[in-house]
Amino acid sequence: RRPSIHFRITLQGWESSNYINRAVTYSGDTIVQAGGIKLSTWSTASKAQVANETPTNSMLVVESGAFFDVNGETATFAGVRGEGLVTNSAETAGTFLFNTTNSVLFAPAQVAGRVDVVQKGAGVLTVGTTSLGDGTLYVSNGTAKVTSPTFTAERIVVARGATLDIRGVTLEGVELVVEPGSNIRQDATGAQSYTVAADEDVTYVAGLFASGGTLTKTGSGTATLIGSCAKEAGTVAVREGRVVCKPASTYAGKFFRLNYYGDAAGSTSAGVSFSEFSLYGVSGGRVNCGPYVYRGIGPYSQAAAQEAGIKHLQYGGWDGITDATTLAEYDVAAWRGTSSSYFFSHNEARSPAMVFDGKTSTLLHNTYYWNGSNVIVFRMPADTADVMGFTFTTSVAPTQRPCFWRLEGSFDGATWTMLASNASGVSKQDMIDSTPTTAYTEYNGGVPYLLTNVAWTAGAPFGAAKVSVAAGATLEFESEQLEIAALEVDLAAGAGTITRFTPVENGALYLTNLVAGTTFIGHALSLSVPTVVHADNLKTWKVYVDGTERPDLGVRAGAGTLSVVGSGMLLIFR
Repeated sequence: RRPSIHFRITLQGWESSNYINRAVTYSGDTIVQAGGIKLSTWSTASKAQVANETPTNSMLVVESGAFFDVNGETATFAGVRGEGLVTNSAETAGTFLFNTTNSVLFAPAQVAGRVDVVQKGAGVLTVGTTSLGDGTLYVSNGTAKVTSPTFTAERIVVARGATLDIRGVTLEGVELVVEPGSNIRQDATGAQSYTVAADEDVTYVAGLFASGGTLTKTGSGTATLIGSCAKEAGTVAVREGRVVCKPASTYAGKFFRLNYYGDAAGSTSAGVSFSEFSLYGVSGGRVNCGPYVYRGIGPYSQAAAQEAGIKHLQYGGWDGITDATTLAEYDVAAWRGTSSSYFFSHNEARSPAMVFDGKTSTLLHNTYYWNGSNVIVFRMPADTADVMGFTFTTSVAPTQRPCFWRLEGSFDGATWTMLASNASGVSKQDMIDSTPTTAYTEYNGGVPYLLTNVAWTAGAPFGAAKVSVAAGATLEFESEQLEIAALEVDLAAGAGTITRFTPVENGALYLTNLVAGTTFIGHALSLSVPTVVHADNLKTWKVYVDGTERPDLGVRAGAGTLSVVGSGMLLIFR
Protein backbone atom coordinates (compact mmCIF):
# COMPACT_ATOMS: atom_id res chain seq x y z
CA ARG A 1 0.00 0.00 0.00
CA ARG A 2 1.32 3.39 -0.95
CA PRO A 3 1.82 5.43 2.24
CA SER A 4 0.84 9.08 2.55
CA ILE A 5 3.76 11.46 2.81
CA HIS A 6 4.00 14.17 5.47
CA PHE A 7 6.86 16.63 5.43
CA ARG A 8 7.83 20.01 6.83
CA ILE A 9 9.70 22.55 4.74
CA THR A 10 12.11 24.58 6.82
CA LEU A 11 13.98 27.36 5.07
CA GLN A 12 16.59 28.77 7.44
CA GLY A 13 17.80 32.19 6.38
CA TRP A 14 16.47 31.93 2.83
CA GLU A 15 14.59 34.85 1.40
CA SER A 16 12.62 32.71 -1.02
CA SER A 17 12.66 29.41 -2.80
CA ASN A 18 11.19 28.03 -5.97
CA TYR A 19 8.72 25.20 -5.38
CA ILE A 20 8.63 23.27 -8.66
CA ASN A 21 7.11 19.84 -9.16
CA ARG A 22 5.33 18.38 -12.17
CA ALA A 23 2.96 16.10 -10.27
CA VAL A 24 2.69 16.61 -6.51
CA THR A 25 0.52 13.85 -5.04
CA TYR A 26 1.18 13.71 -1.31
CA SER A 27 -1.69 14.40 1.10
CA GLY A 28 0.03 15.55 4.27
CA ASP A 29 0.28 19.21 5.32
CA THR A 30 2.63 21.54 3.46
CA ILE A 31 4.15 23.61 6.27
CA VAL A 32 6.24 26.71 5.67
CA GLN A 33 8.00 27.19 9.01
CA ALA A 34 10.57 29.86 8.12
CA GLY A 35 11.67 31.81 5.08
CA GLY A 36 9.21 31.29 2.26
CA ILE A 37 8.04 29.51 -0.87
CA LYS A 38 7.57 31.16 -4.24
CA LEU A 39 5.34 29.17 -6.56
CA SER A 40 6.62 28.55 -10.08
CA THR A 41 5.45 26.39 -12.97
CA TRP A 42 7.68 23.78 -14.51
CA SER A 43 6.50 24.96 -17.91
CA THR A 44 4.95 28.22 -18.98
CA ALA A 45 3.69 26.76 -22.24
CA SER A 46 0.26 25.80 -20.91
CA LYS A 47 -1.68 27.11 -17.95
CA ALA A 48 -3.49 23.76 -17.87
CA GLN A 49 -0.34 22.34 -16.29
CA VAL A 50 -0.59 24.67 -13.32
CA ALA A 51 -3.15 22.41 -11.61
CA ASN A 52 -0.43 19.81 -11.11
CA GLU A 53 1.93 22.18 -9.37
CA THR A 54 0.43 22.03 -5.88
CA PRO A 55 -0.93 19.09 -3.88
CA THR A 56 -4.72 19.19 -4.07
CA ASN A 57 -5.17 17.09 -0.93
CA SER A 58 -2.64 18.96 1.21
CA MET A 59 -3.35 21.78 3.69
CA LEU A 60 -0.98 24.73 3.28
CA VAL A 61 0.18 26.02 6.66
CA VAL A 62 2.21 29.25 6.70
CA GLU A 63 3.61 29.77 10.17
CA SER A 64 4.38 33.11 11.82
CA GLY A 65 7.26 34.95 10.13
CA ALA A 66 7.11 32.80 6.97
CA PHE A 67 5.46 33.51 3.63
CA PHE A 68 3.96 31.77 0.60
CA ASP A 69 4.15 33.70 -2.70
CA VAL A 70 1.61 32.45 -5.25
CA ASN A 71 3.53 34.47 -7.88
CA GLY A 72 0.69 34.96 -10.36
CA GLU A 73 0.00 31.23 -10.63
CA THR A 74 -2.82 28.93 -9.46
CA ALA A 75 -2.52 26.92 -6.25
CA THR A 76 -4.86 23.99 -5.54
CA PHE A 77 -4.34 23.10 -1.89
CA ALA A 78 -7.03 21.55 0.29
CA GLY A 79 -7.02 24.70 2.40
CA VAL A 80 -4.81 27.51 3.73
CA ARG A 81 -4.21 28.59 7.32
CA GLY A 82 -1.52 29.91 9.63
CA GLU A 83 -0.16 33.10 11.20
CA GLY A 84 2.16 33.91 8.31
CA LEU A 85 1.81 35.82 5.04
CA VAL A 86 0.19 34.77 1.77
CA THR A 87 1.25 37.15 -0.98
CA ASN A 88 1.50 37.62 -4.72
CA SER A 89 4.57 39.31 -6.18
CA ALA A 90 3.41 39.13 -9.80
CA GLU A 91 1.51 41.83 -11.66
CA THR A 92 -1.18 39.32 -12.64
CA ALA A 93 -3.49 37.82 -10.03
CA GLY A 94 -2.42 34.78 -8.09
CA THR A 95 -5.23 32.29 -7.45
CA PHE A 96 -6.16 29.74 -4.81
CA LEU A 97 -8.62 27.33 -6.45
CA PHE A 98 -10.83 25.06 -4.32
CA ASN A 99 -12.73 22.46 -6.35
CA THR A 100 -14.09 19.85 -3.97
CA THR A 101 -17.33 18.73 -2.36
CA ASN A 102 -15.59 18.77 1.03
CA SER A 103 -15.53 21.75 3.38
CA VAL A 104 -12.34 23.81 2.99
CA LEU A 105 -10.74 26.71 4.84
CA PHE A 106 -8.94 29.82 3.62
CA ALA A 107 -7.69 31.59 6.74
CA PRO A 108 -4.14 32.92 6.53
CA ALA A 109 -3.47 35.69 9.05
CA GLN A 110 -2.17 38.08 6.36
CA VAL A 111 -2.85 38.49 2.64
CA ALA A 112 -1.03 41.01 0.44
CA GLY A 113 -1.08 41.80 -3.25
CA ARG A 114 -3.71 40.60 -5.69
CA VAL A 115 -4.72 37.20 -4.37
CA ASP A 116 -7.93 35.74 -5.82
CA VAL A 117 -9.82 32.94 -4.09
CA VAL A 118 -12.14 30.73 -6.18
CA GLN A 119 -14.76 28.40 -4.70
CA LYS A 120 -15.49 26.05 -7.59
CA GLY A 121 -16.58 22.92 -5.74
CA ALA A 122 -20.00 22.09 -4.32
CA GLY A 123 -18.78 22.20 -0.71
CA VAL A 124 -18.48 25.04 1.80
CA LEU A 125 -15.48 27.39 1.72
CA THR A 126 -14.94 29.18 5.02
CA VAL A 127 -13.04 32.46 4.56
CA GLY A 128 -11.52 33.34 7.92
CA THR A 129 -9.08 36.02 6.87
CA THR A 130 -9.94 39.71 7.28
CA SER A 131 -8.72 40.77 3.82
CA LEU A 132 -7.90 39.52 0.34
CA GLY A 133 -5.90 42.67 -0.35
CA ASP A 134 -6.57 43.70 -3.94
CA GLY A 135 -7.98 40.28 -4.80
CA THR A 136 -11.45 38.94 -5.55
CA LEU A 137 -13.51 36.20 -3.93
CA TYR A 138 -15.23 34.23 -6.71
CA VAL A 139 -18.10 32.03 -5.52
CA SER A 140 -18.63 29.97 -8.66
CA ASN A 141 -20.36 27.04 -6.96
CA GLY A 142 -21.31 25.77 -3.52
CA THR A 143 -21.11 28.17 -0.59
CA ALA A 144 -18.54 30.68 0.64
CA LYS A 145 -18.99 31.72 4.27
CA VAL A 146 -17.05 34.72 5.57
CA THR A 147 -16.47 34.47 9.32
CA SER A 148 -14.29 37.50 10.06
CA PRO A 149 -16.30 40.36 11.68
CA THR A 150 -14.89 42.70 9.03
CA PHE A 151 -13.80 41.75 5.52
CA THR A 152 -12.01 43.69 2.80
CA ALA A 153 -11.42 42.78 -0.84
CA GLU A 154 -11.62 44.37 -4.27
CA ARG A 155 -14.88 42.54 -4.98
CA ILE A 156 -16.93 39.41 -4.37
CA VAL A 157 -18.56 37.71 -7.37
CA VAL A 158 -21.43 35.28 -6.70
CA ALA A 159 -22.47 33.13 -9.66
CA ARG A 160 -25.80 31.55 -10.50
CA GLY A 161 -26.74 28.83 -8.01
CA ALA A 162 -23.89 29.72 -5.63
CA THR A 163 -24.31 31.09 -2.11
CA LEU A 164 -22.46 33.80 -0.19
CA ASP A 165 -23.01 33.80 3.58
CA ILE A 166 -21.97 37.12 5.17
CA ARG A 167 -24.23 37.05 8.22
CA GLY A 168 -22.63 38.98 11.06
CA VAL A 169 -20.00 40.45 8.74
CA THR A 170 -19.28 44.08 7.86
CA LEU A 171 -17.89 44.44 4.34
CA GLU A 172 -15.48 47.35 3.98
CA GLY A 173 -15.03 48.75 0.49
CA VAL A 174 -16.14 45.52 -1.19
CA GLU A 175 -18.11 45.54 -4.43
CA LEU A 176 -20.60 42.67 -4.57
CA VAL A 177 -21.35 41.39 -8.06
CA VAL A 178 -24.52 39.31 -7.77
CA GLU A 179 -25.26 37.32 -10.89
CA PRO A 180 -28.77 36.04 -11.74
CA GLY A 181 -29.85 33.11 -9.58
CA SER A 182 -27.24 33.72 -6.85
CA ASN A 183 -28.08 33.57 -3.15
CA ILE A 184 -26.89 36.05 -0.53
CA ARG A 185 -27.35 35.42 3.18
CA GLN A 186 -26.65 38.56 5.11
CA ASP A 187 -27.45 40.84 7.99
CA ALA A 188 -24.28 42.82 7.43
CA THR A 189 -24.02 46.50 8.27
CA GLY A 190 -22.06 49.34 6.78
CA ALA A 191 -21.78 50.73 3.27
CA GLN A 192 -21.78 47.97 0.67
CA SER A 193 -21.53 48.35 -3.08
CA TYR A 194 -23.38 45.99 -5.40
CA THR A 195 -23.32 45.45 -9.14
CA VAL A 196 -26.21 43.58 -10.76
CA ALA A 197 -24.59 42.32 -13.96
CA ALA A 198 -27.35 40.80 -16.09
CA ASP A 199 -27.74 40.35 -19.82
CA GLU A 200 -30.94 38.42 -19.07
CA ASP A 201 -34.01 39.15 -16.97
CA VAL A 202 -33.51 38.68 -13.22
CA THR A 203 -35.55 39.38 -10.09
CA TYR A 204 -34.32 40.26 -6.59
CA VAL A 205 -35.89 41.20 -3.29
CA ALA A 206 -34.75 44.81 -3.10
CA GLY A 207 -33.91 44.57 0.60
CA LEU A 208 -30.81 42.64 -0.43
CA PHE A 209 -29.28 45.99 -1.42
CA ALA A 210 -30.45 47.92 1.65
CA SER A 211 -27.31 49.70 2.78
CA GLY A 212 -25.23 52.72 1.91
CA GLY A 213 -22.79 52.43 -0.93
CA THR A 214 -23.75 51.94 -4.56
CA LEU A 215 -26.18 49.77 -6.48
CA THR A 216 -25.17 49.62 -10.14
CA LYS A 217 -27.10 47.85 -12.90
CA THR A 218 -25.12 46.75 -15.96
CA GLY A 219 -25.98 44.44 -18.83
CA SER A 220 -28.82 44.53 -21.36
CA GLY A 221 -31.34 42.54 -19.29
CA THR A 222 -34.14 43.71 -16.99
CA ALA A 223 -33.59 43.64 -13.23
CA THR A 224 -36.85 43.63 -11.25
CA LEU A 225 -36.57 44.78 -7.64
CA ILE A 226 -39.38 43.72 -5.31
CA GLY A 227 -39.96 46.05 -2.38
CA SER A 228 -37.66 48.76 -1.08
CA CYS A 229 -33.91 49.14 -0.73
CA ALA A 230 -34.52 51.78 1.97
CA LYS A 231 -31.05 53.21 1.44
CA GLU A 232 -30.14 56.06 3.77
CA ALA A 233 -27.29 57.20 1.55
CA GLY A 234 -25.26 56.18 -1.47
CA THR A 235 -26.22 55.97 -5.12
CA VAL A 236 -28.37 53.88 -7.45
CA ALA A 237 -27.02 53.95 -11.00
CA VAL A 238 -28.88 52.33 -13.91
CA ARG A 239 -26.02 52.16 -16.38
CA GLU A 240 -27.42 49.68 -18.91
CA GLY A 241 -30.62 47.80 -19.60
CA ARG A 242 -33.71 48.26 -17.48
CA VAL A 243 -34.61 48.30 -13.78
CA VAL A 244 -38.23 47.74 -12.75
CA CYS A 245 -39.38 48.56 -9.21
CA LYS A 246 -42.32 46.50 -7.95
CA PRO A 247 -44.09 47.39 -4.67
CA ALA A 248 -44.39 44.69 -2.01
CA SER A 249 -46.28 44.35 1.25
CA THR A 250 -45.16 42.76 4.50
CA TYR A 251 -46.94 40.81 7.20
CA ALA A 252 -45.84 40.70 10.84
CA GLY A 253 -47.99 37.80 12.12
CA LYS A 254 -46.07 34.79 13.45
CA PHE A 255 -48.65 32.02 12.91
CA PHE A 256 -49.07 30.67 9.36
CA ARG A 257 -51.44 28.12 7.87
CA LEU A 258 -50.83 26.56 4.46
CA ASN A 259 -53.60 24.65 2.73
CA TYR A 260 -52.53 22.77 -0.39
CA TYR A 261 -53.59 19.99 -2.70
CA GLY A 262 -52.99 18.79 -6.22
CA ASP A 263 -54.72 18.88 -9.55
CA ALA A 264 -58.33 17.89 -8.90
CA ALA A 265 -58.72 16.89 -12.54
CA GLY A 266 -55.79 14.50 -12.39
CA SER A 267 -56.32 10.85 -11.53
CA THR A 268 -53.31 9.69 -9.54
CA SER A 269 -52.38 7.96 -6.34
CA ALA A 270 -48.90 9.47 -6.24
CA GLY A 271 -49.77 11.80 -3.36
CA VAL A 272 -48.56 15.31 -2.70
CA SER A 273 -45.05 16.29 -1.63
CA PHE A 274 -42.64 19.21 -1.46
CA SER A 275 -39.25 19.48 0.14
CA GLU A 276 -39.22 23.10 1.35
CA PHE A 277 -41.75 25.86 1.94
CA SER A 278 -39.87 29.12 2.32
CA LEU A 279 -41.06 32.46 3.65
CA TYR A 280 -38.95 35.46 2.63
CA GLY A 281 -38.43 38.75 4.48
CA VAL A 282 -37.80 42.22 3.14
CA SER A 283 -34.04 41.66 3.26
CA GLY A 284 -34.35 38.89 0.67
CA GLY A 285 -33.43 36.05 3.02
CA ARG A 286 -35.46 33.09 4.23
CA VAL A 287 -37.05 33.65 7.64
CA ASN A 288 -38.69 30.32 8.51
CA CYS A 289 -35.77 27.88 8.46
CA GLY A 290 -35.13 26.40 11.88
CA PRO A 291 -35.50 23.48 14.28
CA TYR A 292 -39.22 22.92 13.69
CA VAL A 293 -40.83 20.03 15.55
CA TYR A 294 -43.89 18.16 14.34
CA ARG A 295 -46.45 17.95 17.16
CA GLY A 296 -48.90 15.73 15.30
CA ILE A 297 -52.07 17.78 15.67
CA GLY A 298 -54.37 15.91 13.33
CA PRO A 299 -53.76 12.19 12.76
CA TYR A 300 -50.98 11.05 10.48
CA SER A 301 -52.27 7.52 9.96
CA GLN A 302 -55.61 5.80 9.88
CA ALA A 303 -54.63 3.67 12.85
CA ALA A 304 -53.73 6.75 14.89
CA ALA A 305 -57.08 8.32 14.05
CA GLN A 306 -58.93 5.26 15.29
CA GLU A 307 -56.85 5.12 18.48
CA ALA A 308 -57.63 8.79 19.15
CA GLY A 309 -61.35 8.13 18.69
CA ILE A 310 -61.60 10.43 15.69
CA LYS A 311 -64.46 9.26 13.50
CA HIS A 312 -64.92 12.19 11.13
CA LEU A 313 -61.92 13.45 9.25
CA GLN A 314 -62.24 16.76 7.46
CA TYR A 315 -62.16 16.55 3.67
CA GLY A 316 -62.04 19.26 1.02
CA GLY A 317 -62.52 23.00 1.39
CA TRP A 318 -60.06 25.43 2.96
CA ASP A 319 -60.40 24.03 6.46
CA GLY A 320 -58.27 21.73 8.59
CA ILE A 321 -56.68 23.31 11.66
CA THR A 322 -58.37 26.49 12.89
CA ASP A 323 -56.84 26.91 16.35
CA ALA A 324 -53.02 27.07 16.68
CA THR A 325 -52.89 28.83 20.07
CA THR A 326 -51.30 25.78 21.70
CA LEU A 327 -48.33 25.76 19.33
CA ALA A 328 -45.00 26.83 20.76
CA GLU A 329 -42.32 28.58 18.69
CA TYR A 330 -40.94 26.27 15.99
CA ASP A 331 -43.93 23.92 16.31
CA VAL A 332 -45.56 22.60 13.15
CA ALA A 333 -48.88 20.76 13.05
CA ALA A 334 -50.47 18.95 10.12
CA TRP A 335 -53.88 17.80 8.99
CA ARG A 336 -54.31 15.24 6.23
CA GLY A 337 -57.18 15.67 3.88
CA THR A 338 -58.66 12.18 3.68
CA SER A 339 -58.85 8.97 5.65
CA SER A 340 -56.92 7.27 2.84
CA SER A 341 -53.83 9.47 3.21
CA TYR A 342 -51.29 9.89 5.96
CA PHE A 343 -48.20 11.81 7.02
CA PHE A 344 -45.05 10.17 8.18
CA SER A 345 -44.14 10.52 11.84
CA HIS A 346 -42.01 13.39 13.14
CA ASN A 347 -38.75 11.44 13.07
CA GLU A 348 -39.13 10.36 9.45
CA ALA A 349 -37.41 12.08 6.52
CA ARG A 350 -40.82 12.71 4.92
CA SER A 351 -42.63 14.38 7.83
CA PRO A 352 -44.16 17.91 7.99
CA ALA A 353 -41.20 19.30 9.94
CA MET A 354 -38.91 18.52 7.01
CA VAL A 355 -40.26 21.42 4.93
CA PHE A 356 -38.44 23.85 7.26
CA ASP A 357 -35.04 22.17 7.69
CA GLY A 358 -33.32 23.85 4.73
CA LYS A 359 -32.59 20.52 3.02
CA THR A 360 -33.96 19.42 -0.34
CA SER A 361 -33.06 15.83 0.50
CA THR A 362 -35.95 15.66 2.99
CA LEU A 363 -39.56 16.41 2.23
CA LEU A 364 -43.18 16.42 3.29
CA HIS A 365 -45.18 13.63 1.69
CA ASN A 366 -48.75 12.64 2.32
CA THR A 367 -50.03 9.76 0.25
CA TYR A 368 -52.86 9.29 -2.19
CA TYR A 369 -55.56 11.76 -3.24
CA TRP A 370 -54.62 14.89 -5.09
CA ASN A 371 -58.01 16.44 -4.52
CA GLY A 372 -57.90 16.25 -0.74
CA SER A 373 -57.43 19.27 1.51
CA ASN A 374 -54.09 19.13 3.30
CA VAL A 375 -53.06 21.67 5.93
CA ILE A 376 -49.88 22.45 7.84
CA VAL A 377 -49.68 25.14 10.53
CA PHE A 378 -46.51 26.52 12.08
CA ARG A 379 -45.45 29.21 14.49
CA MET A 380 -42.32 31.29 14.00
CA PRO A 381 -40.31 32.95 16.80
CA ALA A 382 -41.53 36.34 17.97
CA ASP A 383 -38.41 38.15 16.73
CA THR A 384 -38.62 36.79 13.17
CA ALA A 385 -38.53 39.36 10.39
CA ASP A 386 -41.75 40.37 8.64
CA VAL A 387 -42.79 38.22 5.67
CA MET A 388 -43.23 39.56 2.14
CA GLY A 389 -43.36 36.42 -0.02
CA PHE A 390 -42.89 32.67 -0.32
CA THR A 391 -41.76 29.85 -2.62
CA PHE A 392 -42.18 26.09 -2.85
CA THR A 393 -39.26 23.81 -3.51
CA THR A 394 -40.54 20.55 -4.98
CA SER A 395 -39.38 17.07 -5.80
CA VAL A 396 -38.57 15.94 -9.31
CA ALA A 397 -41.90 14.12 -9.81
CA PRO A 398 -44.29 16.61 -11.47
CA THR A 399 -47.32 14.54 -10.49
CA GLN A 400 -46.56 15.10 -6.79
CA ARG A 401 -46.31 18.87 -6.83
CA PRO A 402 -49.10 20.87 -5.14
CA CYS A 403 -50.95 22.89 -7.77
CA PHE A 404 -53.39 24.69 -5.47
CA TRP A 405 -52.49 26.56 -2.30
CA ARG A 406 -53.82 29.12 0.13
CA LEU A 407 -51.60 30.85 2.69
CA GLU A 408 -53.13 32.44 5.78
CA GLY A 409 -51.57 34.31 8.68
CA SER A 410 -52.51 35.04 12.26
CA PHE A 411 -51.22 37.17 15.12
CA ASP A 412 -52.85 35.03 17.83
CA GLY A 413 -53.25 31.58 16.28
CA ALA A 414 -57.06 31.84 16.25
CA THR A 415 -58.05 34.65 13.84
CA TRP A 416 -56.77 34.10 10.32
CA THR A 417 -56.17 36.44 7.37
CA MET A 418 -55.83 35.21 3.81
CA LEU A 419 -52.42 36.38 2.54
CA ALA A 420 -52.15 34.70 -0.87
CA SER A 421 -54.15 32.19 -2.87
CA ASN A 422 -53.82 30.12 -6.01
CA ALA A 423 -57.43 28.99 -5.95
CA SER A 424 -57.59 28.74 -9.74
CA GLY A 425 -54.70 26.28 -9.67
CA VAL A 426 -52.06 25.31 -12.18
CA SER A 427 -52.78 22.32 -14.38
CA LYS A 428 -50.55 19.36 -13.84
CA GLN A 429 -49.71 19.09 -17.53
CA ASP A 430 -48.62 22.74 -17.64
CA MET A 431 -46.28 22.09 -14.74
CA ILE A 432 -44.82 19.04 -16.42
CA ASP A 433 -44.22 20.98 -19.65
CA SER A 434 -42.76 24.11 -18.06
CA THR A 435 -40.64 22.71 -15.22
CA PRO A 436 -36.91 22.03 -15.80
CA THR A 437 -35.84 18.42 -15.35
CA THR A 438 -33.69 18.98 -12.28
CA ALA A 439 -33.62 17.00 -9.07
CA TYR A 440 -35.38 19.83 -7.24
CA THR A 441 -36.90 23.01 -8.53
CA GLU A 442 -38.55 26.06 -7.01
CA TYR A 443 -41.95 27.31 -8.00
CA ASN A 444 -41.76 30.70 -9.71
CA GLY A 445 -38.09 30.26 -10.53
CA GLY A 446 -37.04 30.94 -6.94
CA VAL A 447 -38.58 34.43 -7.03
CA PRO A 448 -40.94 34.84 -4.05
CA TYR A 449 -44.66 34.91 -4.68
CA LEU A 450 -45.78 38.21 -3.17
CA LEU A 451 -48.43 38.47 -0.48
CA THR A 452 -51.52 39.72 -2.31
CA ASN A 453 -53.99 40.59 0.44
CA VAL A 454 -51.84 42.85 2.61
CA ALA A 455 -51.60 46.60 2.10
CA TRP A 456 -48.18 47.91 1.12
CA THR A 457 -46.68 51.21 2.20
CA ALA A 458 -45.75 53.66 -0.53
CA GLY A 459 -42.55 55.68 -0.43
CA ALA A 460 -39.13 56.06 -1.98
CA PRO A 461 -37.87 52.53 -2.80
CA PHE A 462 -34.28 53.79 -2.91
CA GLY A 463 -34.57 55.93 0.20
CA ALA A 464 -32.33 59.00 0.14
CA ALA A 465 -29.88 57.53 -2.40
CA LYS A 466 -29.03 59.56 -5.50
CA VAL A 467 -30.70 57.88 -8.50
CA SER A 468 -29.19 58.20 -11.98
CA VAL A 469 -30.19 56.66 -15.30
CA ALA A 470 -27.59 56.63 -18.06
CA ALA A 471 -28.34 57.36 -21.71
CA GLY A 472 -30.10 54.39 -23.29
CA ALA A 473 -31.09 52.86 -19.92
CA THR A 474 -34.55 52.80 -18.30
CA LEU A 475 -35.91 52.93 -14.76
CA GLU A 476 -39.54 51.88 -14.47
CA PHE A 477 -41.80 52.21 -11.43
CA GLU A 478 -44.90 50.01 -11.42
CA SER A 479 -46.82 52.43 -9.20
CA GLU A 480 -47.05 56.20 -9.09
CA GLN A 481 -46.76 55.91 -5.32
CA LEU A 482 -43.12 54.82 -5.67
CA GLU A 483 -41.17 58.03 -5.26
CA ILE A 484 -37.69 59.45 -5.85
CA ALA A 485 -36.03 61.58 -3.18
CA ALA A 486 -32.79 62.47 -4.97
CA LEU A 487 -31.99 62.54 -8.68
CA GLU A 488 -28.58 62.86 -10.35
CA VAL A 489 -28.07 63.87 -13.98
CA ASP A 490 -24.73 63.91 -15.79
CA LEU A 491 -24.90 66.98 -18.04
CA ALA A 492 -22.04 65.80 -20.24
CA ALA A 493 -22.98 62.14 -20.70
CA GLY A 494 -26.74 62.59 -20.92
CA ALA A 495 -29.49 60.50 -19.33
CA GLY A 496 -32.08 57.84 -20.13
CA THR A 497 -35.73 57.38 -19.13
CA ILE A 498 -37.74 57.19 -15.91
CA THR A 499 -41.13 55.96 -17.08
CA ARG A 500 -43.13 57.19 -14.08
CA PHE A 501 -41.51 59.96 -12.06
CA THR A 502 -42.98 60.87 -8.67
CA PRO A 503 -40.85 63.38 -6.72
CA VAL A 504 -41.08 63.52 -2.93
CA GLU A 505 -41.42 66.82 -1.15
CA ASN A 506 -38.12 68.54 -0.32
CA GLY A 507 -36.08 66.38 -2.66
CA ALA A 508 -32.86 67.25 -4.47
CA LEU A 509 -31.53 67.41 -8.04
CA TYR A 510 -27.77 66.94 -8.46
CA LEU A 511 -26.25 68.15 -11.72
CA THR A 512 -22.72 66.98 -12.48
CA ASN A 513 -20.08 67.62 -15.16
CA LEU A 514 -21.29 71.09 -15.99
CA VAL A 515 -20.43 71.97 -19.61
CA ALA A 516 -19.04 75.47 -20.09
CA GLY A 517 -21.63 77.81 -21.56
CA THR A 518 -24.68 75.86 -20.33
CA THR A 519 -27.75 78.08 -20.09
CA PHE A 520 -30.04 77.10 -17.25
CA ILE A 521 -33.10 79.29 -17.60
CA GLY A 522 -35.62 76.91 -19.15
CA HIS A 523 -32.88 74.37 -19.85
CA ALA A 524 -34.45 70.93 -20.51
CA LEU A 525 -32.42 68.07 -19.14
CA SER A 526 -31.75 65.05 -21.34
CA LEU A 527 -33.61 62.79 -18.87
CA SER A 528 -36.96 61.62 -20.28
CA VAL A 529 -39.90 61.52 -17.82
CA PRO A 530 -43.01 60.75 -19.90
CA THR A 531 -45.26 60.63 -16.81
CA VAL A 532 -44.77 62.98 -13.86
CA VAL A 533 -46.97 62.62 -10.77
CA HIS A 534 -47.27 65.32 -8.06
CA ALA A 535 -45.20 67.74 -10.14
CA ASP A 536 -45.87 70.52 -7.61
CA ASN A 537 -43.48 68.75 -5.21
CA LEU A 538 -40.64 69.86 -7.49
CA LYS A 539 -41.13 73.41 -6.25
CA THR A 540 -39.66 72.27 -2.91
CA TRP A 541 -36.57 70.65 -4.48
CA LYS A 542 -33.05 71.99 -4.06
CA VAL A 543 -30.61 72.08 -6.97
CA TYR A 544 -26.89 71.30 -6.65
CA VAL A 545 -24.39 71.96 -9.43
CA ASP A 546 -21.17 69.96 -9.17
CA GLY A 547 -21.70 69.60 -5.42
CA THR A 548 -22.59 73.24 -4.68
CA GLU A 549 -26.13 74.19 -3.66
CA ARG A 550 -27.66 76.82 -5.92
CA PRO A 551 -30.55 78.56 -4.10
CA ASP A 552 -31.21 80.64 -7.24
CA LEU A 553 -32.09 77.55 -9.27
CA GLY A 554 -35.18 75.37 -9.27
CA VAL A 555 -36.59 72.45 -11.24
CA ARG A 556 -39.91 72.06 -13.07
CA ALA A 557 -41.59 69.39 -15.20
CA GLY A 558 -43.20 69.75 -18.60
CA ALA A 559 -43.48 68.08 -22.01
CA GLY A 560 -41.92 64.84 -20.76
CA THR A 561 -38.75 66.44 -19.45
CA LEU A 562 -37.38 68.23 -16.40
CA SER A 563 -36.17 71.81 -16.80
CA VAL A 564 -33.89 73.89 -14.62
CA VAL A 565 -35.23 77.41 -13.96
CA GLY A 566 -33.65 80.49 -12.37
CA SER A 567 -35.02 83.26 -10.21
CA GLY A 568 -33.21 86.09 -11.96
CA MET A 569 -32.04 87.01 -15.39
CA LEU A 570 -30.49 84.70 -17.93
CA LEU A 571 -27.84 82.51 -16.27
CA ILE A 572 -24.89 81.24 -18.25
CA PHE A 573 -22.32 79.03 -16.58
CA ARG A 574 -18.79 79.11 -17.96
